[in-house]
Amino acid sequence: MMRAEVARATVRVLKNAEILLPDWVLDLIEAAAKRETNSIAKSQLRFMLENLQIAADSKLPICQDTGLPIFHVEMGRDLKLDFDLLEAISDGVRIATKEIPLRPNAVDPLTRQNSGDNTGPGMPDIILDLVEGRGLKITAFPKGAGSENMSLVGMLNPADDPLDFILKNVAERAVIWQQGWPSALC
Repeated sequence: MMRAEVARATVRVLKNAEILLPDWVLDLIEAAAKRETNSIAKSQLRFMLENLQIAADSKLPICQDTGLPIFHVEMGRDLKLDFDLLEAISDGVRIATKEIPLRPNAVDPLTRQNSGDNTGPGMPDIILDLVEGRGLKITAFPKGAGSENMSLVGMLNPADDPLDFILKNVAERAVIWQQGWPSALC
């Protein structure tokens, strides 16, 4: 295995992650659109499906927020590499940023300087698991900031049930959403 092969594989998995959704996800969105009775919600689901088709046809990212490059790498314990795996994946991220294209989102955590290519200190983020064998599997799951819009952090006591915390807060936010989002929660 060569460094260039890992870089090209990185580009391929990023491209797939940015442009396509798995069929099972598309099926769920289509099923939801068929079941939906609220006309506004139904139209939004249809717009999502239309956007997904446009992205697939044009081979462009589904969303303008292409996220930060995060990878899960499964590396065989018996695999011998004569190059730095992080650098090979970083090479792929640099290529993908230009080719796909990806929005350059990565900034230095201290200086806030944008690298322009989605690499730098801590980027790409790689979760490495050693597995049996000599193989190498790279899975990309870019992390966009939109999923953080509705985040909530809380401190639980050891005896607290995390599910109770989640359900209580989702229910509270549903009520707030129905009343209109105040700017403090946006």
